Amino acid sequence: MFIYKFCFGSDSDKNAAFLTDEECSMDLMREITVMTTTAYRYNLYGSIEDFDYYLAFFANMATYGENDAVVLYINSPGGSIDVGLSIISSINACQAPVTAIVEAPSFSMASVIALACDNLVFMENTYLMFHNYSIGHSGKGAEFMLNTAHNDEHINRVFVMHCSPFLTKAELKRIRNDGDVYIKDSDDTLSKRMERHFKPRK
Repeated sequence: MFIYKFCFGSDSDKNAAFLTDEECSMDLMREITVMTTTAYRYNLYGSIEDFDYYLAFFANMATYGENDAVVLYINSPGGSIDVGLSIISSINACQAPVTAIVEAPSFSMASVIALACDNLVFMENTYLMFHNYSIGHSGKGAEFMLNTAHNDEHINRVFVMHCSPFLTKAELKRIRNDGDVYIKDSDDTLSKRMERHFKPRK
């Protein structure tokens, strides 16, 4: 059994590596290799900005089956909402279960992506941070107001769809009012959040 390791942005196997069971020290990874034929690792590192950087990921996610597994390591400050939503769409459409591992403190869109996965693992001394969107726009006054209203409705729908019920209604309201929400690996409520948010695949 082996782990086939990919990194985002790799366009060939030259950036891939095979890891033996002995090299996979994490119990989670061992569990995945026992339960499935192959587990595929992806690293979501750095800012989420360019669609082209994720093209191989989008294509590969469409090929995985129920006997595969995907492990997504997250260490990211967030980034583009549009690119992030495309990543989420690929995760939701993937036939293989996807596990997010929060490898380092991660923020914004990266946190939303983590909650869109089928399972979530926090490594020690990590956290997810959620906050309201930031946008820039230029144009006539009426256009600016229309664009802002559209983005406000759109982004808040994204939060409700992908972050609830992991985040409470009060926390979602705080985010909408430009407050920040931090969920740490040591949070006393974490286990209850996980139980109500992550449901087994049918």
